[in-house]
Amino acid sequence: MANFKCECETLDPQNTILKDYLPTGYDYRLCLFEAPEDNSENFKASFRIKLSTRDKVEAWFKALQEKSATTWRVRKTYPCNHGIGARNKNIFRLDYGCHHNTRPKPKGEPRKSSKHTSCSATVYLVVKRQADERGRVSRSSDPHIRMGYLTRCTINNSHNHAIRSAEAMRRRDVSQETRGRLLKLYEEGYKPSAALEALKLRLQEEYGSDYAQKSADRSVCPDVQYCFRLYYSLYKQDTPKKIRKTLLKAIETKLRLNDINDNYFKMATTAEGHAVVVICSASMQRVHEFWPTSKELCYLDTFEGLERQNWRVTVLLTPSPIGELPLGILMSSSGSSETLSLGLQLLHKLLPKFSYYERGHSGPSVVITREDAEEQLTLHKVYPTAELLVNPQALIQSAKDWLWNPVNSVSKADRQELLRHLRAVIEARTPDDLNSIYELARQDAENRTHLNFVEFLDNLYERREMWSLALKSSPALLNNRVLGTVKVPMEKILQKVKGYNILRLVDDLLNRLGPYYERKLIDAGNNGSERVTFASYPTDLLGPETTVKKVNEIDYEVLVDTSNGQNLSCFHINMEHGLCSCHEEQGRIPCLHQMAVYKKFGKNSGTFFPTELRSLFTKIATGKETQDDVWYQPLTVSREVQITSDGKQELPLEDIKVQEAMMELSAVLEQQAASRMINDDDSSDDDERGMEETVGYVPREAHQQLQEVFADLEKRLLDDPVAFEGPVRAFAKNYLEAVQQGRLASAVGSFGQSRSVTGSKIKRTGEDVAPDTSHLHVIAETEEVHRRKMAVKRS
Repeated sequence: MANFKCECETLDPQNTILKDYLPTGYDYRLCLFEAPEDNSENFKASFRIKLSTRDKVEAWFKALQEKSATTWRVRKTYPCNHGIGARNKNIFRLDYGCHHNTRPKPKGEPRKSSKHTSCSATVYLVVKRQADERGRVSRSSDPHIRMGYLTRCTINNSHNHAIRSAEAMRRRDVSQETRGRLLKLYEEGYKPSAALEALKLRLQEEYGSDYAQKSADRSVCPDVQYCFRLYYSLYKQDTPKKIRKTLLKAIETKLRLNDINDNYFKMATTAEGHAVVVICSASMQRVHEFWPTSKELCYLDTFEGLERQNWRVTVLLTPSPIGELPLGILMSSSGSSETLSLGLQLLHKLLPKFSYYERGHSGPSVVITREDAEEQLTLHKVYPTAELLVNPQALIQSAKDWLWNPVNSVSKADRQELLRHLRAVIEARTPDDLNSIYELARQDAENRTHLNFVEFLDNLYERREMWSLALKSSPALLNNRVLGTVKVPMEKILQKVKGYNILRLVDDLLNRLGPYYERKLIDAGNNGSERVTFASYPTDLLGPETTVKKVNEIDYEVLVDTSNGQNLSCFHINMEHGLCSCHEEQGRIPCLHQMAVYKKFGKNSGTFFPTELRSLFTKIATGKETQDDVWYQPLTVSREVQITSDGKQELPLEDIKVQEAMMELSAVLEQQAASRMINDDDSSDDDERGMEETVGYVPREAHQQLQEVFADLEKRLLDDPVAFEGPVRAFAKNYLEAVQQGRLASAVGSFGQSRSVTGSKIKRTGEDVAPDTSHLHVIAETEEVHRRKMAVKRS
């Protein structure tokens, strides 16, 4: 027996190379360590580990690959006999080589993208036997065996490539943990590409800012080819059948994870086997309970083709000043009337008695839906007292698609005019207007020889009972107009991606749709809304006999003649808070009377919501009563004005002091102006000597021109205050600044000589033609709306 001598020692903590390379939590004895000075990472080491079984050594070797970011392949195996009579001194022995040495056959030069680099790095692992099956102890003189260090590892870490580069990381093997996560996604019904996207989303949430580095590691984030190979190795021809059987169970499991109390969703199956899922979250139930418009108007928005199994998603919406608010979600595997009826019945089971703002199972007063006879019949059975209306904006869009379709042979020059006529027919508000506008539109189409459009218009007019607002009696349709952009935020949330899976669709409805509207309500409660939804009304809706009066700076009155002067209806409007007496208990959407005030005086309705409405928004979003009233108070609180016995306003003491101070300041400014005029007269005496005498000269022609200019400007300001109020204020301000700085004459002389970008493009041909200024009103109106929007942005 040969004597074994080794001057080994425990692993030095100062050896940072091995410390960063080897897994922690193990007992090592270092026998040999060599590292070149120029590249210490290419070291050679031999050490012993206190491990005695093959399973423990394999677990250690797996941890070594994860920590060192290296991947090894088995190069050579050795026979290891087990059982009684085994004479092999080793329990386990393997030789490994770097996986960047693929040992290819000699076929010429390898490809540039090949993994092979002829790397010479190796690892040798040997586990010695301490005792045989009969219990006889090894008689080896190796002191490591007697101390329990049965595993010997020899590493030649001489890699000829970068270890932690992106190119090297994407060649690593997929870990068992990642494989298990993919298998779990497959069991839930995900397809390979959808599963990979879901895995990436979870990795981004898990690693945060480190996702960029982790996503390059194939052991954590595999490639799509691996996902497909794993998928088809487990699920082959019977995949659709297995998925179909477990789909409803997977949907129910996912819903129960998000609904602990089982109060927010219901599931059922029709007689034909079609599945129906209904979701009504806590915030949606609070919209039913606290939002008044939910009893008046409901809009059904249906999405189709979101995923391969063609499930349909129907969202019930109600309007509000911040856009639509959801009342419930219906999901079904079929678009039949039975699934819609079953879904609405399940929704009634979820909703308490206060649903639809205490209307209960009677539903809203008006339901806006698609032009689908089966859907309207189903809604009439479920909500027999509701008034059904086809969405007018959908009709306008379908008409536009028809006009722009080349098959119908409508010339480009006539498309806009025909669409304008059809829009006027749909937006008519009285039966007489509907008939007269229809006749005009039909006659114009006949004159343009578009007989196919005449037929289209006749078919639309025959169905006027389904879509015409003029034939509907519900007052909710006059004060609340469902905008045509209702689908825009929904399409932002339900992003249509390749391979959209039904389970991922459920994920988005649970984790994206509800929080989106909750954030929207909270922003409105904190006065941080991006925009306020204004309804659009025809300009001649109120009629020519409407009178708009200004009471004060914020209060207005609108007198509407409803019966040829025999009956006048008076509506009181507060433009500061956006209130109108026509819908004090409704959804607070700006009405047509506020629009009339805006058209007449250019006064915008308040973009900040009142205290009660902001508190209601927060209550719907969070479900909590707000105890702190100061949170919703504005920066300045308006004070009440006292009225004396003779009808005069009695101002508070603070306002009286402010008025007195302003009067004193005005007197001082007048004195200073008079003194400047005297000084100017004294200084001008010397300049007037030697000049021609101009005493008694009056520039009559210039004076008359000045009067005409200011008279025309005053007329334009009164006729169109929206377009000219801002520019006139700016002109007056610049005029005063020019007077104070003594450059009034030069400013007047150069007025209008600066050329804008638009003015530089005007070309004169032959006779002098004035440029078109019809766009100025639109520009001014756009700038006014822009300023209003900027006022509600978060600072």
